[in-house]
Amino acid sequence: FFFRIRRPPTSTPKPSSAASDVYKRQERECSILGVMPEGKLDDYNINFDHGQNTVSSVENKQFGPVVWNAEVADNEFGFLLVTPIEVFGQEVEPEVYNLLHVHLPTSRSSATVDVVSIPDEDDVQKHLVFKKDISGAELNYKILVQKNRVKTILYNSKGKVRELKFSQQRFSVGDYVDVSNLRLPQMHCGRIESIPIQTLASVNKQKFDQYQRSGPLYDPVSCCKTRFFEELMGYIDIEIIPDLPERPSELIKMSVPVCECFKGKHAEDEANMILSRWSQAKINKILQKLEEHKKLEDIFNEKGKELTLKDKKDTLSKFQNLEAELTALPEVDNIESSIIDRIKIALQKSGVIQLSLIHISEPTRPLYISYAVFCLKKK
Repeated sequence: FFFRIRRPPTSTPKPSSAASDVYKRQERECSILGVMPEGKLDDYNINFDHGQNTVSSVENKQFGPVVWNAEVADNEFGFLLVTPIEVFGQEVEPEVYNLLHVHLPTSRSSATVDVVSIPDEDDVQKHLVFKKDISGAELNYKILVQKNRVKTILYNSKGKVRELKFSQQRFSVGDYVDVSNLRLPQMHCGRIESIPIQTLASVNKQKFDQYQRSGPLYDPVSCCKTRFFEELMGYIDIEIIPDLPERPSELIKMSVPVCECFKGKHAEDEANMILSRWSQAKINKILQKLEEHKKLEDIFNEKGKELTLKDKKDTLSKFQNLEAELTALPEVDNIESSIIDRIKIALQKSGVIQLSLIHISEPTRPLYISYAVFCLKKK
């Protein structure tokens, strides 16, 4: 069991005040922070010896008295014990882990960390020694990475090393993520375009030479609202998939804190639903264009010979415009050749001759406006 002594009020009451007894009781009171190994405080009856500022006995409500050991925790460890540390990372390749961001539930004004990748066969006990900073003080935290995952987080306080609770999330390029926390209109999900290199961990030291620390590609639109290690900013580059009826001409790209992104099936399902809607909108547009082509073909096939020259030119212009729009659609590649063939056949039946202007000469006769025009007939 870990417990701490509750600190007295910041203002000291007068000895003669009525609050003096309360002040003394508060000075002696202690409160339970947590149970290790994992357990619920509600499962135990815990009695205190206020005179000695310690726990006097512990009973499990179901099984009775238990063997226990109580340790007084400092304020820093108290925060860390009750609130798991959040870790965000990326598997760059099978032997390289990229630590992106770490949330620290701490009251410290500053904290130091060492990130170490350990061999698969190593035990945590082999890595309890902490490095020292340039001032000679031991680092506060050590994050051990094993098999491209965070194995444990060690906390060093006054010579004592303890393992801390933590949760970890791993992200990859191409993952769909929920970005609703950004509270941007019609922007609820996106796809990870790139992940900057922050702090690498690998048992193969030669791997480090292949990578360089990098930053985000775009301007950040938000920032982490929790305490974190300064060197692990945790920005990732996102391509937003807006909730619109059709795909916009350009997708919005931005850099956001990885802690504002939530990976899961719900994000992937929402992205796929929007992408499917965009695809259907493109298909509908193609069908609409094909229908317009069909109407123009009917005009040429049925009334081509009866149309005036002006009508034929107008219809030909519409044909050409529709052809340009249709072939610009990505999904029309497999039917483009058949559409063009149908247009050629319709034009042949209509009697419209398509010419290509290649040259216009200077006036051929003095004092008269007279030009020679040279064209090629399209086959």
